Amino acid sequence: MSTGLDGTPSAQTNALTVYRGELVAGGSFTTAGSIAASNIARWDGAAWHPLGGGTNGAVLALSSHVDSLFVGGAFTIAGEHVSGFDAHWACACPSDFDASGSLTINDIFDFLGAWFAGLPAGDFDGSSSLSVQDIFDFLAAWFAGC
Repeated sequence: MSTGLDGTPSAQTNALTVYRGELVAGGSFTTAGSIAASNIARWDGAAWHPLGGGTNGAVLALSSHVDSLFVGGAFTIAGEHVSGFDAHWACACPSDFDASGSLTINDIFDFLGAWFAGLPAGDFDGSSSLSVQDIFDFLAAWFAGC
């Protein structure tokens, strides 16, 4: 898995789950691989990525169901939102591939990286196989704003 989760003398991973075909790790850390990540990060099979803006305190529990990720821990801010020790990331916009809350060019690069690596997250149309149609569908959704 390349380099791991780190950044503080007491960095630790408290919870793991699979969300949208990728491993999500939560704990108390400031970096994932060489990327800044505030206590929560996702592994796409090739590299670590931050999950949105992360949290301002330790993530202690993770659970996923369909297109939702549920997070619990010792934090009061998740992403840019005030939170009472829990947060919910939902895939309301599947072309927001990095779950940042906004569509950026990074979503395209992350999706294409997953697609070319043959990862399940690259199966945008849910057909259980990767095809050029996944790229067309992803880009159509991205340019349409979601």
